[in-house]
Amino acid sequence: MNSFFAELKRRNVVRVAVAYVVVSWVILQFVDVIQDPLNLPGWFQTVTIVFLGIGFPIALIVSWAFEVTSEGLKKTEEVDRSKSVTHGTGQKINKLIIGALVLAVGFLLYDKFILTSEPPAETIEIAEAQAGTSIAVLPFVNMSNDPDQEYFSDGISEEILNVLVRVDGLSVASRTSSFAFKGRNPNIPEIAETLNVDHILEGSVRKQGNRVRITAQLIDVKTDRHLWSETYDRELTDIFKIQDEISNAIVTALKDTLGLETLEAVSVQAMTGNMSAYDLYLKGRGLFIYRIDLPLSASLLEQAVALDEKFAAAWETLAAVYGVMPSWGFRDRPYSDLSNQAVDKAISLDSTLSLAYAVKGNNLAINDIQNGAPPNWKQSFKYLDQAIENNPKNATAYLWRALNYLFLGFFDKALADFDACLKIDPAYGNCERHKGSALVVSGQIGAGLALYTEGVEKGFPVFGGAGAIAPAMVKEGNELAALLYWRTSEGFENFPAAAWIKAFKNPGGDHREGWAKVQKWAVENEMDLTSGNQDILLVFGQYEKITPVPNYSYFIWWPEAHEFRQTGHFKRIAAARNYPAYWFEFGFPPFCRQLGDDDYECE
Repeated sequence: MNSFFAELKRRNVVRVAVAYVVVSWVILQFVDVIQDPLNLPGWFQTVTIVFLGIGFPIALIVSWAFEVTSEGLKKTEEVDRSKSVTHGTGQKINKLIIGALVLAVGFLLYDKFILTSEPPAETIEIAEAQAGTSIAVLPFVNMSNDPDQEYFSDGISEEILNVLVRVDGLSVASRTSSFAFKGRNPNIPEIAETLNVDHILEGSVRKQGNRVRITAQLIDVKTDRHLWSETYDRELTDIFKIQDEISNAIVTALKDTLGLETLEAVSVQAMTGNMSAYDLYLKGRGLFIYRIDLPLSASLLEQAVALDEKFAAAWETLAAVYGVMPSWGFRDRPYSDLSNQAVDKAISLDSTLSLAYAVKGNNLAINDIQNGAPPNWKQSFKYLDQAIENNPKNATAYLWRALNYLFLGFFDKALADFDACLKIDPAYGNCERHKGSALVVSGQIGAGLALYTEGVEKGFPVFGGAGAIAPAMVKEGNELAALLYWRTSEGFENFPAAAWIKAFKNPGGDHREGWAKVQKWAVENEMDLTSGNQDILLVFGQYEKITPVPNYSYFIWWPEAHEFRQTGHFKRIAAARNYPAYWFEFGFPPFCRQLGDDDYECE
């Protein structure tokens, strides 16, 4: 046995083993240092360890079986011992070991005194504010036997998300962003990278009769470690208590694991004591969020408030449903009045609501005109401001306030609010679409079309006639794209788009023939050009036919509409939309200026 160890030593196997271990350690320290700056994937270090582990026995076998000679690498048995240079090779390996140890000591000193030295106070504050304080709540999986119960699992997920949003110091991905992954089953790292979060909450819901089982788990994305998991088996009457427990368990897990003492517990108040009303509320809200069967959504929420007339959240959501129904073509009931009644009821029950104030503000700007009442922009802004004050993360309130500014001609303020909306909710398609329109109308065509392109790639439909996109395409020299856009827009498949393009490019020309084609098309398709097609009338110079319908009237701010803005027809539309009342009190947009106490002009 002694002779065997002597032979190991003579053949430098022991030295090679020591050198391999020391050099491997140095390599691993180097990989650890460069991994974050070079954005190397998490598996890179693992793969390095595996390769080094595989190489260790190979290095030992090679050092035993072969010897380095002046003539190259030879099998040990073929080398005359009297001519062996293993002693010299051993000295070189010793030097390699010493050099590697010097590097190892250097790494240790660097790690102890440089990397772990206390950074400036500002750096500490930034790190504490950013590290490990973000989370996305994925839609919980419906494990019930009835697939129609999916509204319930979605609703529970959203309620937990809404609670976590209230935790100071915790950044929560928006519902739209998180729910974009519903049914797609991507891996957790992909979701975290897309949503830019450090933690993921996922779970499942099984509802049977009056009992519910909710399983939830919190994952640290960077370490792929489960920080917390729990299963709750309860009666449905405990549903709000479960939401409270889950939310505060997450806060506790983050505090204990990351030392984020700034995170504070939250309290979940029961929305209603009537579980049947709560069930109807979740169903109705789910249909509203996805804009599926709005009449059914309204009916379900009406039943919910009938069961519990003090159910503020149900009144608030019912008001929102009523508020959007006219823009979706439903006019069989006085939805604007119904929305106002429902929202006033909601606010009387809970003045801290946010969506309710946003709905009230939006009604004053958009919907009330259907009843002959001109928009009250001052009050609309007041309520939208209140909505944002009640919940600074209400992306819809920013969207609706941005549209107010856009209608009134204040593009800079509109774009600032669109940006705020998208910062809160990057996947909010309506914010993207309207921001694209605002950019185009304000003259930033390239940026606007790029945003539309990005939205289409994400699957968000582009619609809205010629209001923004078709003119931008023509101005960019892409008439074919504008033509195809018209032809692929719902209801405009056989629209004489070529005549429209010709009129848009040459506003001073004779376009009576093209206008005749448009009129013929309108008659054949039973299309009322004065209702929602103001952009078509504008291009053909039919100013007298333009009416102040409550649609998204971007067209009046086109750079090409400068002639229209200098006519009495523009002032007629502006007066009907109550623009001057706001302008005279709060200032005029860049295109317009005041002339005396009661007059103005626009370029």
